[in-house]
Amino acid sequence: MSEINYREMIKVARQDKEYLSFIDLAANTSQTVTIEKLIKKTNVVSVGGRVEKVVYLLKLKGTDKMLWLSLGKLKALGEILGEDTKTWIGKQIVLFADPNVKMKGQTVGGLVIKEAK
Repeated sequence: MSEINYREMIKVARQDKEYLSFIDLAANTSQTVTIEKLIKKTNVVSVGGRVEKVVYLLKLKGTDKMLWLSLGKLKALGEILGEDTKTWIGKQIVLFADPNVKMKGQTVGGLVIKEAK
């Protein structure tokens, strides 16, 4: 029997997911991405089945998955790119896969937005 790889199992479990997440990058690695579009969606089902009335997403060039913009990600984008969202299109940012991100007190890993140099 061939060895089953944990990371491969996680990738397969996530491959049909609509949103980019920590598991899509290797831990402690960065990827520079270009913002293609800012999207507003309403009545979106989030983790745990809760319905979010409004969510904001980034469509990034070169991927079908979108980046869900949490409050922390929105604040980072505002600091890096400014508050005029019309100017974000075509700009580059860095996504860092931080294994130390916590959610509700548990370490779950997450994508952190950084400035592209």
